[in-house]
Amino acid sequence: HSRGPVIPGEHVSLDELVGRSELGWQFRRTPITEKFRVGDKLSTMATGTIPVAVLKLDDRLVFLSSTSRPQADPGDQLITFGPPER
Repeated sequence: HSRGPVIPGEHVSLDELVGRSELGWQFRRTPITEKFRVGDKLSTMATGTIPVAVLKLDDRLVFLSSTSRPQADPGDQLITFGPPER
């Protein structure tokens, strides 16, 4: 049985996420700095990569959604789910 979307704003079901994981997709974290901002990361991500959350400097994990795009400041980390790196 198929499940509905599990990441708000993304049209990806749990079954699709599990399938991608089986193909080697991984969660990654990218440090945000004064010189490397979120926009820089988003513009260089592999096709299909999903921004998932921001790990704040104070260790709070803030999930991204279609209604919530928390600001990532220097020292924070952007968590993404994407295909294997080449």
